[in-house]
Amino acid sequence: MRALITGAGGFLGGHLCRHLRESGHDTLAVGRVGGGGGQRVDTYLAVEDLPTGEWLADQLRRHRPDCVYHLAGTVAARSDEALYRINLSYGLRLLQACAGLDVPPRVILLGSAAEYGPPVDPLRDLQETDPTGPVSAYGASKLAQTQYALSQKGVEVVVARAFNPIGVGMPTSSAAGRFVARLAERANAPGGHDGVIETGPLHGIRDLVSADQLAAALVGLAGSRVTPGRIYNLCTGVGTSMRTLTDTLAALAPFPVRFQPAVGDAGVDRAVGDPSRLAAAGITLNPPDLPALLGEMLSAAGIEPR
Repeated sequence: MRALITGAGGFLGGHLCRHLRESGHDTLAVGRVGGGGGQRVDTYLAVEDLPTGEWLADQLRRHRPDCVYHLAGTVAARSDEALYRINLSYGLRLLQACAGLDVPPRVILLGSAAEYGPPVDPLRDLQETDPTGPVSAYGASKLAQTQYALSQKGVEVVVARAFNPIGVGMPTSSAAGRFVARLAERANAPGGHDGVIETGPLHGIRDLVSADQLAAALVGLAGSRVTPGRIYNLCTGVGTSMRTLTDTLAALAPFPVRFQPAVGDAGVDRAVGDPSRLAAAGITLNPPDLPALLGEMLSAAGIEPR
């Protein structure tokens, strides 16, 4: 199979490219000139800025991928307009370009649990058919992408609604990535290691998913048991509090440290997904071994865990 990946230079993109290549797939990526994705794929298609629909259509006709993984996007931008340009316009152009082919490829579109917003019943796991009400511009922009994608005809679209990926290479825009980066700063501080790391609220409960397992699930979404035109929660069904995450990091750190949460709104208090639809497609995601995974992240940051 030939797979085209957008966002190959990103956190999840790196894990996905490795899984695809290890499975024997021919990989090509669309990315910025000099982007990091060029080292992760067989063929790199460089572009100066957000690609135009015409450019994408030309590359798709030329390379004829069997499957397209659209992972490109951003959590934050200089303005909401820029956020929508990246998270919505790119996907819109890509889907329109795919629709113009004689035999369109299947498109696996990366969504986000942020599309749901607060659950109607905070004690029930989120299902793909639940109402949506994102509380952030990021979540709203990803929901707009999902709604547009599922309204299209003639292209097999699968929306992979990812919950909270965690693993080596996480950006500091994510909580776990930010916490590890703060610990790395402490480790290199000339005045001593121990101290207090201030955080946002830690009472929120999240469905943490190993980035490696999530990437394997993305590959699985190209399989025959997956129904196009549907959303699939990429989740474990198990919640972990952010306080548990910071307590685990503090226990692993080779120096005394305390995470001090701020008082405030966690956005959504509980966001745990129902993995039933994913399991019916033959794909299972297990809860991560948090101490082992966080230990790997600390090691990658130059900190030898306890």
